[in-house]
Amino acid sequence: MLNRSKQARRTVVRPIRKTPAERDPYLAALLSQLAVSTLLVVLCYVLVDAKPPFLEQLARQYQELLVAEKIDLESIPEMGTWKEDALDTCADLIEKLATPRDAQPELDGQGGWFGIGNGDGRAAPSACDLSPVVSSVPVLAPVSGKVTSTFGYRIHPVNGLDDFHNGVDIAAAQGSGIYASLPGKVVEIDSSAIYGNYITLDHGGGFRTTYCHCDTIVVPLDANLRQGELIATVGNTGISTGPHCHFEISKGGTYYNPAWVLNGMNGYGV
Repeated sequence: MLNRSKQARRTVVRPIRKTPAERDPYLAALLSQLAVSTLLVVLCYVLVDAKPPFLEQLARQYQELLVAEKIDLESIPEMGTWKEDALDTCADLIEKLATPRDAQPELDGQGGWFGIGNGDGRAAPSACDLSPVVSSVPVLAPVSGKVTSTFGYRIHPVNGLDDFHNGVDIAAAQGSGIYASLPGKVVEIDSSAIYGNYITLDHGGGFRTTYCHCDTIVVPLDANLRQGELIATVGNTGISTGPHCHFEISKGGTYYNPAWVLNGMNGYGV
């Protein structure tokens, strides 16, 4: 009896080893998911660099679908709460994915009315004023991009003649957002052979801002807007050499240089 008791006390307890079939079943699934995710990321980068024709066509068609005016989003319950700026962001993302990073075209669009200056290169036309103008609140840039044409005399980008430009041209990607520079009311939405699709906001006291060459206008007439609210998308309509926003300010019917009040503007961009 004594020997048996000592032998029992000397018994070593060994850990129970799991067989391969008993190991964590979720580990293999997790590793598989990581492998598939890595493969998809690599595939996306390969497609962006290769830029196959079907991807570019798909991006163009999908962008047209997103900004199409004939689609009544409110009639579709699942889409009734979508916002225009969300659609615009999706369209921009698809367009960028379809364009290789090393093949981004240089944006240099500009345009406008032919020859409104008097040709002396000094005095402004009667509808324009070269003197400074001030604003009690910061005037936000309607779009970010390269300033391709400033206010004042220039050589017209289309006909090559002397011209007085009554606003600033800011080049930006087709379909990117144009935003209200100040809070105000939409007082005009129209289209012309010169300015293409354009929209004008009234900010009170005779002060107005106008945004031209738009692709689409996404707010209705008489709408009261907050500063920074999406109002349109960048286009290439009217007399234009490429996608851009022609931005002008006026007070009492006279046009002034937006550079005096436009927040963040310099000689090269905004």
